[in-house]
Amino acid sequence: MNPGIFLSNLYLRHFGELRAFIQRRVGCREIAAELTQETFIRFISYPSDSIQNGRALLYRIAGHLAIDYHRVRVRQPVRVC
Repeated sequence: MNPGIFLSNLYLRHFGELRAFIQRRVGCREIAAELTQETFIRFISYPSDSIQNGRALLYRIAGHLAIDYHRVRVRQPVRVC
C-alpha cells in the first residue's frame, strides 16, 4: 500500500478517538489537538516496514506525549486551559 494513503486512512480513522484519549489525560482540548498532531508527525518518522500495528503505535506515541506534557507542567505550572 502507498505510505501516503496508509497514513491518510490512519489519520481519518483515528484522529478523533486519539484526541479524546489525549484530552482525558491532559484535561485541555487545545493541548490535546496539538499533541494529536505531534503524534502523527512522530508516527511518520518511523520506518514503514517496522510498523506492524499503526493504531497501537499511535496510542503508544500519544501516551508518551501526554506523560511528557505532565512532566513539563510539573516543572512550569502555568495553566493553559
